[in-house]
Amino acid sequence: MAFAVAISLGVLTTPPALADGVVNGSFETPQIGGWHVYKTIQGWKTSSGRGIEVQHGVAGAPQDGKQLVELDSYDSSAMYQNVTTQAGKAYRLTFHFSARPGTKAGDNKLQVSWGGRVIANLDAGAGGSQTAWEKYSYAVGACENATRLEFQDVGISNSLGTYIDNVSVEMIK
Repeated sequence: MAFAVAISLGVLTTPPALADGVVNGSFETPQIGGWHVYKTIQGWKTSSGRGIEVQHGVAGAPQDGKQLVELDSYDSSAMYQNVTTQAGKAYRLTFHFSARPGTKAGDNKLQVSWGGRVIANLDAGAGGSQTAWEKYSYAVGACENATRLEFQDVGISNSLGTYIDNVSVEMIK
C-alpha cells in the first residue's frame, strides 16, 4: 500500500526531481485527428467506463503537446497507470486539469488516487469559451516497486467534461 501526502507546490519550496516515471503523460500516442475512445493507450488502461477519450483539436487547446484526455467520453470513466516506484521514496505527482469548454457546473469533477488512496477531489467548475488549465502537484510516497496512479471522472455522466494533460511523477531527491 502506498502512502500519500498532499502538498501545494505554490506554498513551499520543493527539492529537485529525478526523471519522469509516467509513460505517455501528455497523451501524444496514438496520434489522432479529432477524437477516439480506447480501452488502452500507451501507458494507460481503462479502469471504469467505456474508455479513455483522446482528443486532438476538438474542444479547447491541450496544455502540452497536441492532444489531451477527456474522462467523460460516452460516460464517466477512469484510467490508471502502474508507475514504477521505489519503496520508501518520495515523489512529486503533477498534472493539469481543465473544464471542457462550454460545459456546465458539475460536469468537470476529478478524483485522483495514488496507491489505492484518494489524494484529491477537484472541481474545475463550468467551462468557459476555452480551456483554462490549472496545475496541481502533490508530494506522494511509495511502499512498493509499482504504484497505481488513477484519474476518475466523478462529475455528471453525460459525455462532456474533465480534461487532463501533462501528467508526470518524478522522484524527489
